[in-house]
Amino acid sequence: MHSDLIAAENLAYNYQDGTRALDGVTLSLPHNAKAAILGPNGAGKSTLFLHFNGLLRPHSGLVYYKGKALQYHTKALQVLRREVGIVFQNPDNQLFSSSVFQDISFGLMNQGCNPAEARRRVEEVGSKLGIEPLFSKPTHFLSVGQKKMVALAGVLVMEPELIICDEPTAGLDPGNAERFMRVLDELHRQGKAMVISTHDVNLAYQWADVVWLLNKGKVLAQGSPVEVFSQREVLKAARLETPWLLETWQEMAALGLASPNLPPRSKSQFRQTLIKP
Repeated sequence: MHSDLIAAENLAYNYQDGTRALDGVTLSLPHNAKAAILGPNGAGKSTLFLHFNGLLRPHSGLVYYKGKALQYHTKALQVLRREVGIVFQNPDNQLFSSSVFQDISFGLMNQGCNPAEARRRVEEVGSKLGIEPLFSKPTHFLSVGQKKMVALAGVLVMEPELIICDEPTAGLDPGNAERFMRVLDELHRQGKAMVISTHDVNLAYQWADVVWLLNKGKVLAQGSPVEVFSQREVLKAARLETPWLLETWQEMAALGLASPNLPPRSKSQFRQTLIKP
């Protein structure tokens, strides 16, 4: 019995061309935690996400949600996909209705939600994300940042417990990337668990509670950001760099200019480690 919110146990999956996308993946996410998964392209990150809400079924191994192994019949998958929502890297793969309002409400209406209740939930989420002015606009006229917010809204109206975002900041300018991550932080404070994939080691180091490193379908490391990003050889194998905050602190601690006791996770914590002359 798994006590974590979601877990993978010896997960294996091959694509039709024989590519081994997942090769014995075992990892877990505690309730209300924030996890970042990193690795080079082709590491298996997106494939793992599709297993988390039953869009793919493993060739061997198991996925557990709230302690129970996933079931793949229609009713069980409908329940799972309400509770585990995915925002894809490319929002154009997720948006298809003629207007923003219709797109956000699609999942609710497809599951037989009362129209008045669907409107209430769409308007509530739209207000929370600041996208109400977009409701009547065609989705294909939106900017990338707007499309990502609309895709997130379509997930949030289902009131999931776990939100998965595949490369949430990809294609966004720094301002919109920061805004999107602030929204995720607020959702986390409201009790949502989060998993993101990213190539940004600095984002993962400062944001996540748990870090997973994947390469060629295998888990190279998992643990706290400090534990994972302190493993230089593992980072090299995953073709990743040490986060600048951790690397700078390590160098200054070696020179006696910073306290060596507690690696900082933020700029403010870094300043507190500095040893004054």
